[in-house]
Amino acid sequence: LSMNTALELLILNYNALSSLDVTKNTALKELSCTQCTLTSLDVTKNTSLEILHCNSNSFSSLDLSKNTALLSLICDNNASMSSLDLAQNTALEELTCYNIPLANLDISKNTALVKLRCDNNSLTNLDLSKNTALSVLTCGNDSLTSLDLSKNTNLTNINCYQTYITSLDVSGLTNLERLSCENNSLSSIDVSGNTVLMALNCTSNSLTMLNVANGNNTNFI
Repeated sequence: LSMNTALELLILNYNALSSLDVTKNTALKELSCTQCTLTSLDVTKNTSLEILHCNSNSFSSLDLSKNTALLSLICDNNASMSSLDLAQNTALEELTCYNIPLANLDISKNTALVKLRCDNNSLTNLDLSKNTALSVLTCGNDSLTSLDLSKNTNLTNINCYQTYITSLDVSGLTNLERLSCENNSLSSIDVSGNTVLMALNCTSNSLTMLNVANGNNTNFI
């Protein structure tokens, strides 16, 4: 690919590649290399990169410090990658990083984030206070003991299944359409203020109180 310096789009999913060199492809805007058996990927020279889908490989690390134009990152199912530094990716709108052994995920600088999927990790804390644009959140099967969504009033879809949370306040989420909070230890759920809610799954909790009197029950599925 070293001769294709004008290349802007590269899709080579589901190939058995031992390596991928895109250091000369400095005009690259979109790169998709899903499930290519890669153990490393250098995108530090691809400063125009906006979309990177590199899930289901075997990366131990991923340096995104030079990719300040990045809008979409899908890097799930990289079982050897224990950290993810997104401090320089302030334009990021979509992040999918599930099934990685992440113990920490700092997205405080990613204030443009609209969609986040970070389930099946080892997260004990998830600070979403700076992510006020967030619309879709999936954070299930993590080790979370609490989930503060008070700043995330644009949320429309929440999936926080199988965590260790004992309470969930969605009272200020007036745009919420779907809530899946099954397999937790919730004793009460109040969605009376979520007037556009259409779907609720609260299976396998410890509920003693459920308030779904939101005036929209006829649209529930």
